[in-house]
Order: sequence, then structure tokens, then C-alpha cells
Amino acid sequence: DGKYLLMLTPSTLYVLNRTTGRATRFADNDLRILRSSGTVPNTLGTNIYSASGLAAHDRRLFMVDSSRDSLYVLDRSRGTASLIGNLKTESEARINNPSGLTMVGSDLYVSSTNPNALYKVDRSSGKATSSKAISLDTVTGIAWDGSKMYAIDDATDALYTIPGIRAAVTTTHPANDQDRYPYLPDLGDLYYNGDSTYPVSFFDRITSGNRRAFVDSVLQWNNPGWEYPDSQGSDCRRSIVYCSTYEHDLEIEIGWGSASCMTWSTLPQWYDDCPTAGISDGASKVILSFGTFKAPDIAHGKVYYGSWSFIPARAASTPTSTSVRLYGQEGEYTLRIPPTQVRLPCRVKTVACIGGIPRHQIRLLPPPANGESASLRWTRGSSFYASFERR
Repeated sequence: DGKYLLMLTPSTLYVLNRTTGRATRFADNDLRILRSSGTVPNTLGTNIYSASGLAAHDRRLFMVDSSRDSLYVLDRSRGTASLIGNLKTESEARINNPSGLTMVGSDLYVSSTNPNALYKVDRSSGKATSSKAISLDTVTGIAWDGSKMYAIDDATDALYTIPGIRAAVTTTHPANDQDRYPYLPDLGDLYYNGDSTYPVSFFDRITSGNRRAFVDSVLQWNNPGWEYPDSQGSDCRRSIVYCSTYEHDLEIEIGWGSASCMTWSTLPQWYDDCPTAGISDGASKVILSFGTFKAPDIAHGKVYYGSWSFIPARAASTPTSTSVRLYGQEGEYTLRIPPTQVRLPCRVKTVACIGGIPRHQIRLLPPPANGESASLRWTRGSSFYASFERR
């Protein structure tokens, strides 16, 4: 996956030492928020016993289970599997006996043995968007090397190439959107681990590990552009006061998660906006955010990562689910003084000086469609994964 050499057994995810070949159960120590728990995963979960394909995309790990004909996303902090959905053909029939999984660019492909076929599937649902018959008997693994698709046939113990597969050409979003939203990420995703428990005492918190809910997001720009004010000039290089900012905003219902929020990100000069969460968000929602003081330092084509961690509310009256929205927003680093909105430079580096540009905000998930009321929903105890992509 760019960092680890990973291996699946039917029920467990391992990382392999490239020098010795030793396999150890996988836990991504780069997830700093959850690392303090000391929890070492042991299996993919009690329901997984026929894992048969593994693929990496940015910070995501995808897996198929051949007995359940289903696609999963793996929690990198624990190695556990969360269901995305049953694998289905374009006509909604189930894809039987999935056997291999690989990424071709940003497209996810799965092979099956009944029938012997190759499918391109939607990463957020598992539904096939195209299919291709394979003239082999029992395909047990597929791989893409950047130009060719390879397959292993168990019946003949041989390696084959599958012709006719091409990586999609990733383009920028349409010109009209590009001109209007040059700060908006072109693609990304959102994952919530479904945690709903919280220690009932300080002793439990020490002995039981970190019970925070964990959410993360991957995002990437194909052609970033920034407006405020001379955002890529010499003034911006010297000081954040003259640079555009970018903020990644996660909106949930107020009271569903407590204000004890933390974020972490690989964005350049990133900041944690949790200290300001809820200050001006309204009576029914709270926005948990991370961002960058210097958006012009965001690189073309580079994959960025960010995560949220918060303690779930545990009152008896707490709802079991919450509406969810994800926004992208360009901003500016100045202090606004009402009522005339006089802009003054901040003297310290603080999130309190981050101001959004209203016309430079757009919803990433769910995509803006029929009305602003549309939203996703998260349920306690159930993990969630969704992706957005603009071409």
C-alpha cells in the first residue's frame, strides 16, 4: 500500500517483514489518536472467514469475502472489517465467489469464479459498473502493475495477462466547476468506525483503551487554485495572513458527540478546529473541522489525510443515529470586526482567526442534489464508508 507489504489469511490481516518474511498482525501505528489504546487486532472480525482479495487505495484497504460475496473496508487502526455491501452486477444480480481484488488507477476491480469474470465495482457500494468475461477456469488472484492486468489460474497453476483493461484518465472537473470551485478537492472519502461505547469510570478508561469514535477522510486536488488575496505570492510565502486557507468540515447533530474532539492531518501547516466547534454552528448541529493555514502549499495530485476523534455522548436521551454532511471551504486568515466587518491581521497563529468565504463552500458528501435537506446518516455501532469523486 506504499508503506506495508500486506497479506490476508482467511480471517486475519498481517504485515510482512520484507527481509525476514515474518508476519505480524496488522495495526497502523501512524494513526496517532488511536495508537495510545495499545490494542492489537487479532482477526478481521467474527463474521469473516473466507477473505480472498486485498487492495489498497490511498489510505484505504479493501477486501472481498468469497463466502459472503461482499466488499469490505478495513479499519487501519484495528484491522477489523466493515461491510460496504454485497457485490452485484450491473443488473443487480449477485457476483458469486469473488476471488481477487486490485486497484487500476482509482478504479476497483474484482474477479469471480462463478462465472469467471472481471468486474469494475463502485468503491462505496460494491455494485459493478462494467464487466468482462475471462477465459480461465479458476481465477484466484488479480494484480495491476500500472500497464497490464495479471491473473493466477488455480486450475492450471499458471500466470496470465487479461487484455483490454485500461486505467481511467483522471481529469480535472468540468471547466465551469473548475472556474467556480478551484479550491474543492476532486476526490476523497469518509469513514466512521461505528464506535458507540465509552468507559463508565476513569479506571475503565485506563484499562479498556481509547473508546473514542474515530472518523477519517482522504482527499486530493487535481488542479488547486486559491483566491484570497495574493495567495501564492511572496507575501503568502512570508506570512499566513496573506494566504488562502482550506477547511474540511464534518457536520453532525449536536449532542450526538461530545465537544471532546481532536483532529490530525497531513495537510500543510494543518490546524485542529475542534476548539471552536459549535460556537456559531446553530442550535441543532456541530461542525468538527481540520484545515490548513496555507492552502497554496497544497500540492497538485498529492493525497492528503485527516482524522477526527471524539467521545460519543452516553446520556439515555442520546439519539441512536445522526445526520452527517461533509463540506469543503476556502477561507482567509483575518479577524473580522462587526458591524462593518473591518478586517484586521491576527497577531498570533490561531484557528480563531480562520474565516470562511461563503461563496467558496460546497458540500462534498452527500453531493449537492435535490435540495439542501439531503444528508447521510450514521448509526451507533455500525461503521460507515462513502466516497466522492469529480471528473
